[in-house]
Amino acid sequence: MKNEKKKSKNELNFFEYLLQAFIKPFEEFKKTEKEFSDQKNTFILGGIVVAILTALKLISTIINTVRVTSLLGGTKWVVENIKNINFIKTIGGSAISYALVMLAIAGVYYLASLVIKKETNFFKLMGASITAFIPVAVSTTLVSTLLSMISLKLGVAGVIIGFIYSLLILIELINYLIPIENKNTKIYFHLTCLSLLFLTGAFIGYKIVVGSITSAIGSL
Repeated sequence: MKNEKKKSKNELNFFEYLLQAFIKPFEEFKKTEKEFSDQKNTFILGGIVVAILTALKLISTIINTVRVTSLLGGTKWVVENIKNINFIKTIGGSAISYALVMLAIAGVYYLASLVIKKETNFFKLMGASITAFIPVAVSTTLVSTLLSMISLKLGVAGVIIGFIYSLLILIELINYLIPIENKNTKIYFHLTCLSLLFLTGAFIGYKIVVGSITSAIGSL
């Protein structure tokens, strides 16, 4: 009985955590921090987040595909356009992308912590990465799509707010997990890690866009 009670205390209520972490991320993460030492909890939470975000991305893709806006500003819904969606590519690509982004954030900060000789737990960093990634992912999928139906500017604003919220969460959680006393060192630490992440992401995005354009020209 004691073992069962001990085990139940170590179990993470994943969906409750996601809801609470979206509203009060730092407080919820700090309260649940020890649970992320168990890699099983981290991977399960990551899997749930990837699944939810992939579903939101699919919904967003369907809405954007069937909602057709004319040059004159008129909007109509063409349900038949669903057949143009490559569901395997959309689902698979989204799931892989979300998983890689969260792993990349945790991986870069973990390697950086080793460089400055600050001991930290990779799976706790993964928990922080997952927690911080949720707002920007939700805002770039469902929220931006819904707000764009009202106004394109609102859709862009939703993405920007989600991105800023995620960035603030990430910085606060990393500061908690990797305490750096010197303020200047802390600034350079985040500058290095975030620059590496953004530049790598921009480079990959650029390669994908250029590759798509090249393929399109080659097929003409």
